[in-house]
Amino acid sequence: MSAAEKIETKGVWHFAIIKDVRETAKRFWDDLGIGPWQFLTIGGPDIRAALHGKPVDLKVSAGVAQVGSMFIALDKAITSPGPYDEIEAKRGGGAHHLAFLVDDLVKAEAQMIERGYGVILSGHGIGVNADGGGSYFDAIENMGTVIEFAQVPREMPAPDAMYPAADKLDTGGKLGIKGPVHLAIAVRDAEKAAGHYQDLLGIGPWRIETFKSDATYMGKAISISLKAAAINLGPFMLALEQPLSSPSPLQDFLDKNGQGIHHVCLAVDEVGPAAEKMEKMGYAKIFTASGFGPNKDGEAAYFDTEKTFGITIELAKVPTGM
Repeated sequence: MSAAEKIETKGVWHFAIIKDVRETAKRFWDDLGIGPWQFLTIGGPDIRAALHGKPVDLKVSAGVAQVGSMFIALDKAITSPGPYDEIEAKRGGGAHHLAFLVDDLVKAEAQMIERGYGVILSGHGIGVNADGGGSYFDAIENMGTVIEFAQVPREMPAPDAMYPAADKLDTGGKLGIKGPVHLAIAVRDAEKAAGHYQDLLGIGPWRIETFKSDATYMGKAISISLKAAAINLGPFMLALEQPLSSPSPLQDFLDKNGQGIHHVCLAVDEVGPAAEKMEKMGYAKIFTASGFGPNKDGEAAYFDTEKTFGITIELAKVPTGM
C-alpha cells in the first residue's frame, strides 16, 4: 500500500457532540427546532471493540438528527473506560469528532495507522448483521479534530425511542433555521490543516480567504480578522478557521481547549429576529459581526450555547456572492 494513497470516503456523515443524550436532544428540538431525534444503544457483547489497542466492553447511548444535509450525533458512553473520557475530564463534554463514511473500514484503518495516526477506538460488528463499524483517530494536531471513519451496516436495530413523538413534529416556526451553512474547526494554521485533509482524504482544492470586519465581542466593539480554508462538501461547507486577531471567540477557544470543532453555523433569513428569540430563551449573545463577504452584506451572531448543546451556535445571514 502506498503511503501516498488517499483514503476513499463517501463524504461527511456527521459531527458528534458528547453530552447527556436525551436532555440535549430535547433542548435542540424545543429551542431550535432541530430534529426529530432517534435514540439508539450501540454496543454490547457482540461488538469487537478496542480502546487504545486494548479490548473493551463498549456500549454507547446515541441520538441522531438531521439538519439540512448534515447529521448531528449525540453520544454518551455507558461503559467505562470509554472513548470520551478525555474530553469529559477536560471540558465536561463538547464537540468531539467529524465522521466520514467509507466502504472498507478495515482498509481505512490500515491506511491511517500507516500514516502514523493513533487509534483511539475501533469497533466492529455493529448492526443487525454485524457488518458495520467505526474507528476514531487522533488527528487533532494535523486536522484540528478527532476523525472517525464509519462503515454503515446494511440494517440498524430499531431505535429505542424518538423525540418528539410522531404526532408532535410541528416546530411552530422556532427560529426558521434553513440548514447548516458550515461547520467550523478552530485551527492554528488553516492552510497547513487544509493540506492534511487534501493529502489524507483527497479533499480539495480549498478556498483560502481572509475576513475582516467590525464586531462586538462580550459587549465590546472590536475589529476582527481571521483566515479560513473552506470547501463545499455537498450542500454545506467545512471551514478551518484561524484567528488573526485577539480577542476573538476562536482565539479564546484555542487558548482554552486547543484545536477542535468550535461552532456550527445555521442559516436564517434575518439574524435580528432570530437572535431576539435566542436571547428570550436565555442564550447570551457573545459575538456579532456584519458587513462581511464579497458584497459586505453578511451578518452573524454567536451565542453562549456550549454548556447547553456542547457547541457554540452561530446564526447567520449568508452573504451574497459566496
